[in-house]
Amino acid sequence: MSLAQILEEIEQENQEQWEEIRKNKKKLSELEEMLLRSLWLYQKAEIQINRLSKEMKSFKDEMKDFKDEMKDFKDEMKDFKDEMKDFKDEMKGFKDEMLDFKNEMKDFKDEMSDFKTYTQKRIDAVEEMKAELNRKWGELANKMGTLAEDIIAPGLPDVLKRYFNLDIQDMSVRRVKRKNGKRREDDVIAVADGKVFVVDVKSDYNRSKYVEHFLDALNNFYDWYPEYKDKKIVPVIATFNLSEDILNLATKRNCLALQMGGSYLEFLNADKVKI
Repeated sequence: MSLAQILEEIEQENQEQWEEIRKNKKKLSELEEMLLRSLWLYQKAEIQINRLSKEMKSFKDEMKDFKDEMKDFKDEMKDFKDEMKDFKDEMKGFKDEMLDFKNEMKDFKDEMSDFKTYTQKRIDAVEEMKAELNRKWGELANKMGTLAEDIIAPGLPDVLKRYFNLDIQDMSVRRVKRKNGKRREDDVIAVADGKVFVVDVKSDYNRSKYVEHFLDALNNFYDWYPEYKDKKIVPVIATFNLSEDILNLATKRNCLALQMGGSYLEFLNADKVKI
């Protein structure tokens, strides 16, 4: 082999080696670039991981606080449930007591109703007895001719006070006057607060003419009793029993009607007669 051939082979080998070196250098540059990029990605990932780690730590702390709060809330709810149970037990006891009280009140009301009925019956019996006694007393007085003195006159102050709140200042019974050969007799005359009550008493006021005769006799009352001229005349008929017709007539003529009853003496038309 000639020298030229040898040199040519050497040059060819050098070129091949250089080409190989060049290829390796290119590969090395690509590898460095890849390594740098991998390092950047790693650092970026590490930063994100650190940030996420902090966030996770913060989240865990928050979750721990939330769990603590939930535990406190559950404890409070448990206490509240216990209190509610105690309250329900107390309310049940209170309801039972109220039911017992209600039953006791019902029994008491029933007893009071029975007592009221019994009392009313007793009152009615007493009133009936009083009315019967008054009637018998009146009959006895009538037989003795002392109805005005014994029955009407003693009860007149009380009945005028009860119905009209009037106090009698002066009263006369069986008042008899004579004048110019004439005689006048009035059963009861009572003076009270500017009024003169003239009472005509009969055991049985069963005829309308009795009322008319009595009222007509009052036309000249002031002539007989001039001392009463400054007082208003209030006519009153008094008896044991008064029929509805006579009562209506007396009311129409503005005359009070007085009758014996459960309360001794009672005005039958005090709310309809203007005095």
